[in-house]
Amino acid sequence: MGIQGLKTFIEQRCPDGAMTVKISDRVKKAISEYDINEASLAIDANSCVHNWYKQTSKNGFTGGQWKEYQMTLQNFITDCKNLNLNLIFFFDGTTELSKKSVWYTRQEAKLRDIETIFSCLDMGVMPKVPTMPPTVPYFSKYILSSLGQTVICADGDADYDIMKFAVETPECIGVVANDTDYLAYPGSKPVFTPECFHPENDKALMWHKPALLKTLGLDEDDMPVFACLMGNDLTTDYSDELKNFKRRLGRGEWTTSIASTLNSFKSKNGCNLNLLEDQVLSHCEEFIFFCCSEIIYFT
Repeated sequence: MGIQGLKTFIEQRCPDGAMTVKISDRVKKAISEYDINEASLAIDANSCVHNWYKQTSKNGFTGGQWKEYQMTLQNFITDCKNLNLNLIFFFDGTTELSKKSVWYTRQEAKLRDIETIFSCLDMGVMPKVPTMPPTVPYFSKYILSSLGQTVICADGDADYDIMKFAVETPECIGVVANDTDYLAYPGSKPVFTPECFHPENDKALMWHKPALLKTLGLDEDDMPVFACLMGNDLTTDYSDELKNFKRRLGRGEWTTSIASTLNSFKSKNGCNLNLLEDQVLSHCEEFIFFCCSEIIYFT
């Protein structure tokens, strides 16, 4: 899910928020700075499998093209290896309780897609619903392992393990993921979008966090609070409170309005938001109520 509306804001409304960069430049900088032979790159595999499979088959309905998919992954690994990149693949574990409602919604959407497929077949029409076999993420772990790659399976959501690795590994140049939640973590590394990560051409689209903070007028410590007020997986149980909050801000683009409100709240209340960071990351309910009540009544 990510932070609601932030991907569109970064790529369409934030100057330099999304930058095309040369991957090799990032790698060379890390190799030179840390005197190593290759840099590391964290891969949020669950964010990437759909894009990898889409490169393999234009018609996912007719089955799982195992050999072709394996070749796609092999080519991806080889292209990264040629750039002196060591890949670390992370996979999600069981769905966390705090994200169950989002998971249910997504499963219902998948069931509707399946219903559409069978309806088309009953009418003798080839389904146009783009599908990926649901076991692709599961079997991708074994393909990558068989190709000699490091595969880490998290107990729950892999986001925390990925960011912990990225932050604690100096030579890690960033994360390949399609999730704006990574921008809320303090000290986070650059995020490269899977759709525009092309090691074969030495190009990648990078979400530039400093440019985002400059545009919004926020500090890095403000991002966990900002993410909760925008809405993300952690705040789905408080959707009514967040809708009420956004309604008070009026119509229009909420991203800059929420950032402006947050800055006003800080300046008038002397609130150091980084003191609340631990509460955000531990899903503390009291913190969510703080966001949806104290700041609402301040506005």
